[in-house]
Amino acid sequence: MNTNKRILVELLAPPFLAVMWLAVASFKSETILSTLAGFLPLLLFAYLFSIIPSLAYTLAMEIWFRSGLRSHFGIFSTAGFSSLLGSGAGFLAAAIGAWLGFLIPSDCIHFASLGAVVGLLVGFYVDRKQTSAA
Repeated sequence: MNTNKRILVELLAPPFLAVMWLAVASFKSETILSTLAGFLPLLLFAYLFSIIPSLAYTLAMEIWFRSGLRSHFGIFSTAGFSSLLGSGAGFLAAAIGAWLGFLIPSDCIHFASLGAVVGLLVGFYVDRKQTSAA
């Protein structure tokens, strides 16, 4: 995976995966039609609230890759670091949403755990693709 594709994945995939997770989780409490109707607006809000956390996550991951830590510590450390960053990004995105009045402050913990899972998935993906391209 070249650097531009990796940056694009690191920047755009986490909010999309988080919204997908929330959409799947809401299937049990809402109808499929209402979930599909709310998907696009929720995705838009996710990108608005998480643009700053996503940029910080991408910057930290690029420093990780460019400093050679990926090759030194391996895929599990990269995925763990990505998960830690994702947790912080999820918390920060929810804090921004709460500050603007769209979420309640207790949602920050929920979004931090969601960010950790999404960060883990993205970390495994970009490291695996980076290893297969090397």
